[in-house]
Amino acid sequence: MFVLILEDHPLYAQMLRDEIRAMKADAECTIVHRLDDGLERIQQRVPDVVIIDLNVPGASGLRALRAIKEAIGSKPATLIVTSGESDLGLMSASWELGAAAFIPKALPAPEQIEALSSVLSGGTFFPKVSIPSKVDNAGRALSPRHLEVLALAARGQSIKQIAAAIQISDRQVKRHLQQISERLGTRGSRYAILAAARAQGLVR
Repeated sequence: MFVLILEDHPLYAQMLRDEIRAMKADAECTIVHRLDDGLERIQQRVPDVVIIDLNVPGASGLRALRAIKEAIGSKPATLIVTSGESDLGLMSASWELGAAAFIPKALPAPEQIEALSSVLSGGTFFPKVSIPSKVDNAGRALSPRHLEVLALAARGQSIKQIAAAIQISDRQVKRHLQQISERLGTRGSRYAILAAARAQGLVR
């Protein structure tokens, strides 16, 4: 089993590597700290498992997950997302994009290890998320891109910052926010959008 760990915190990456080796004696683990390095490794050899921190140098939001999924293509690989954020919107979008797990770093270490073990054995892990329904009503009408924009807006990022983070134009960000507003049934202001999203548990 070849495991690629994309994580910019060395101690956390080493913890993941050590736990995986303890679970799977045949595991070969490679740690990279930047998205570009991870993509280069995938070109050399497609991993069986990729553990992806959503915020590493060269990526933010869901960009790393999207890029790795595209690099792997149709080849089978288990994608595990880790993040310091635990917004329902990010979890739902990660699942929509094909991740088998979303493991918040805020979880106690034993729970993270248990989740990792479950996924390496073929399971899934999404805390406090009902995978079949993901999010209810309005949330189901939001695309992964909508959820990504929403999560970044909830962190206080400006239109330009959101556009730069996910590599789209300012106009596209505004269009996404307008679509989100319509689907959440709000009047269009950022405050109203975030208030509605928080009321539905899509962001914190």
